Amino acid sequence: MSTLRSSSIGSVVRRANITVGAGVMVFAAMAAPALADPVPSPQDVGAASEGYYYVENYNSGDCVAVPNGLPDPGRQVVQWSCLPGADSKIWYFDAVGTVGDDVVYQISNHASKMCLAIGGGDTTQGKPAIQWHCGNGNEQKWVYDDAGRLKNLATYKCLAVPDGSHQDGKGLVQWSCGSGNEQKWRLY
Repeated sequence: MSTLRSSSIGSVVRRANITVGAGVMVFAAMAAPALADPVPSPQDVGAASEGYYYVENYNSGDCVAVPNGLPDPGRQVVQWSCLPGADSKIWYFDAVGTVGDDVVYQISNHASKMCLAIGGGDTTQGKPAIQWHCGNGNEQKWVYDDAGRLKNLATYKCLAVPDGSHQDGKGLVQWSCGSGNEQKWRLY
């Protein structure tokens, strides 16, 4: 009799735990606020998957940003402190194809809804990286390579912080791809 009773009590306790656990999960799901704006994951992701990211320079520790998040076509993108929550520093990586084994991305800013570009696909060393209306041109397509560099598909040059600057508001440019940390970016 005591075995039957012990087994019955254990069964009731297990059912109660399952019911309470399920209730807590439902309550937690109902209580969690819906996010109107995407928030990048705080972990380092390595190779980029489609999604929202902060793009942080290895050298300066600053993030790629659109000044004040304004949708001004042709405005140069800059580096700025990586403080969380600013839409002007959140970028969407949209996989639009491949080149060899590399995924090609169109990268758009969450605040301005404009794309990271090199104006006209100009190959000039030091040409400013800008935002522009999103389109189909290669000047708006980028490869995030294994070294952490963002390489423009039209110019085959990399997004860089000039002179390895640590200055907030420093305009970003394209430069011949090298191994310096001023050309390397961490996505998170």
